[in-house]
Amino acid sequence: MPIDDRVHPRAALPGSGNNKTARTALWIYIAVEAFRHSRDAVACNML
Repeated sequence: MPIDDRVHPRAALPGSGNNKTARTALWIYIAVEAFRHSRDAVACNML
C-alpha cells in the first residue's frame, strides 16, 4: 500500500514478514478506534 508507506516510512522496511504483520495489526487497531470514535461523534451530534 504505497500511501501507507509514504505516511509511515519507518514502517515500510523491506523483507520483514513480522513487520508486515505488525503493520496490519496496527492498521486494524487504528481502523477500529477511528470507527468507534466516529460513531461516538455521530451519536453526540444526533442528540
